[in-house]
Amino acid sequence: MVLNKKGDEKLLSLWWFLCLTIVGVAIVVGVWSFYSADVDTKGLEADILANKIVHCILGQGTLNLDLMDNLENCYIDKSVTNKSQIYYIEIKAYDLSNCAGEDYFKCPLIKEKIYEDKEKDIKMQCELGGTAKSKYFSECATKKIYSFYDGKKVLLYVYAGSKQQGESLL
Repeated sequence: MVLNKKGDEKLLSLWWFLCLTIVGVAIVVGVWSFYSADVDTKGLEADILANKIVHCILGQGTLNLDLMDNLENCYIDKSVTNKSQIYYIEIKAYDLSNCAGEDYFKCPLIKEKIYEDKEKDIKMQCELGGTAKSKYFSECATKKIYSFYDGKKVLLYVYAGSKQQGESLL
C-alpha cells in the first residue's frame, strides 16, 4: 500500500485538462460549422407556393378559376402578389377538350393571371438555370394538374418562382 500519492494527482489533473480541451474544441468546431453553412430555400419556397396555389384553386376536386384573381383567399400574403421583388407567379387554365395530342400551349386559354416581380427577371433566371448555374439565380417550380371545368377537360398550369436570397446564419 502506497501512502504518498502526490504524483498521481498531478498526472490525473493533466489528463483531465487535456480531455476538457479536446471536448471544448470539438464543440466549438461543430457549432461553427453548423452556423457558417449557407441556407438556400428558393427551390423549396417556389414549390410550396405552387402547391399552395394548386390546392386552393382546385379546392375539393373542382376548379374555382375566380380565385386566380385574388390569391389572398388562398392564404397567400398580399406582399407576394403585389409587385413583389422576390416572387413570380403565373397561373393559366387551358381548354384541352379540342386539343387531342397537341402541345397544351397551343390550346385555347380559358383564363390567365400573372403576378410579376418588379424587375421582371425571375422567370428569365429560372429559364437560364438549366444552362447556367449561379447561387444568385432564381429557382422555379411548375405544377400541371388535369381537371374538369364546366364539362371541359382543363389543364391548370402553375409556374412559381422565388428569388429569396439565402444567407449565412452567422
